[in-house]
Amino acid sequence: PTAAAPVVAPPSLAGPAPTLAGPRLVLRAYRAADAEDLQREADNANVAKTLRPIFPHPYALKDAQFWVVFSQSRCIWAITVGDRVVGNLGLLELTARDWGLGDDDDDDDEPTASPTCIAELGYWLGEEHWGKGYAREAVNIVLDHLKDHDWLGVAPAA
Repeated sequence: PTAAAPVVAPPSLAGPAPTLAGPRLVLRAYRAADAEDLQREADNANVAKTLRPIFPHPYALKDAQFWVVFSQSRCIWAITVGDRVVGNLGLLELTARDWGLGDDDDDDDEPTASPTCIAELGYWLGEEHWGKGYAREAVNIVLDHLKDHDWLGVAPAA
């Protein structure tokens, strides 16, 4: 007989986010000292126009200071190169219902899978860091961290 791969419970989306490292990047929780780097990278119209309207522009130091504090209780990472903030990556918890999953109202006698956790992954990088593969690396770091967890109500492939 073959043993089933152990299923690890989904990681909490509460913060602070764990430190994760890749070949060039370290993803870590924000620190108070990051506010100036964060403000410098985020205060860019080209960055702001790629994000949701709630993202402030211009991005003032008080916005960065707020974000540093706000992010501590969430799964939000400072994307860093050489311990300098170059961007942001976060997981926003969504309910299965937000995606039309988990409700079995379709009367087709087929049970609907009810994921244990669904999250939206969002990120941005300061414009001077575009085109260097940092976004791909940061997303892969987080996906590698999550791959052994039961995020969709299905055991990871063995």
